[in-house]
Amino acid sequence: MGHRTDEILRVGGSDELVDRGLQADEDGDVELAERLLDEAGRRLGENHARVLHLAGRVAWAHGDIDRATGFLQQATDQKPERPDVYLDCARCLHIVGDDNHAEEQVRVALGLPGLDEKLEGDARVLLSQIRLEDDDPEEALEVLEGVPESLKGHALYFATLADILVELDRTSEALELLARAVEVEPEDPDYHYQRGLTQQAAGDVAGGVTSMMRVLELETALRGASTAPSFQEAQSLRGQLEEAMEELPDPILGLVANVPITVQAAATADQVTAGADPRSPVFFVGRPKLEGQEAELTGIVVVRDVLVDEVDDEDEIAEALLVSLVEEITDFFGRDDLLFAEASA
Repeated sequence: MGHRTDEILRVGGSDELVDRGLQADEDGDVELAERLLDEAGRRLGENHARVLHLAGRVAWAHGDIDRATGFLQQATDQKPERPDVYLDCARCLHIVGDDNHAEEQVRVALGLPGLDEKLEGDARVLLSQIRLEDDDPEEALEVLEGVPESLKGHALYFATLADILVELDRTSEALELLARAVEVEPEDPDYHYQRGLTQQAAGDVAGGVTSMMRVLELETALRGASTAPSFQEAQSLRGQLEEAMEELPDPILGLVANVPITVQAAATADQVTAGADPRSPVFFVGRPKLEGQEAELTGIVVVRDVLVDEVDDEDEIAEALLVSLVEEITDFFGRDDLLFAEASA
């Protein structure tokens, strides 16, 4: 590795150096991307737009999305004629929830000359997602229709269009598209998960379970062997969930206050078959409320591995537990009046 890296550092111009750094990041070779970033900084200066772009990508690869966003915003402030810089900045802004500025950045990318088909497709998909999250499915559909024809067979296109069609009450069409998405990318759990949620919302309980089981299988394989939580881990997470419960109003707290809490590494196949969401940090065990049937809660499960994937540091665990708890209470007991709690978490 060292010999190959040294050879790369000695050849090519500065632009080629940055391009190779971006490709190394794309390939998952973060160590190589960092070495190329160091060399690019020496040649061009740390505040050069292309160096800042690569710095943002490296920070992003390390999971520091706030730092990545800062680097990328500094890069776009220099008005480079490179749509990929604006698009990466828009992606980060979208992740941190700043959709107004994300939309500004992606529209700049779309307005630049020389935009290749792949970048245009990526930009239109992102802009469509932003418009959909702003409750404008009609504009989201219009934006997505402009995706180049060569990219309309991709799973991401199918999945994005499916989300829009659900909002337009065209769920059966959305399910057909999601079936195509999982056919194109059968090893990507995200598309199975989206399909499962859509199937459940459409009343296809069996289909939803099948999709969620596939999510569990794929994500278990991706994580690899996982050890059971230690006694200390279990005690800590149980205590944090109990603290989160104290944020609930008294009538709602009474629904969950005396229910046994267990901590697991991940949901089991039996639990997912019974209706547990394999991506939820907290899920309930028992019988949910249905028409003519009251809810009966027998257990609460905290899922350590999902929490580890979801939060960047321990300070975010309490909020993640509270949000997930509120969502479970809302679904399990049919308490739509609890939505306020998530907003105030």
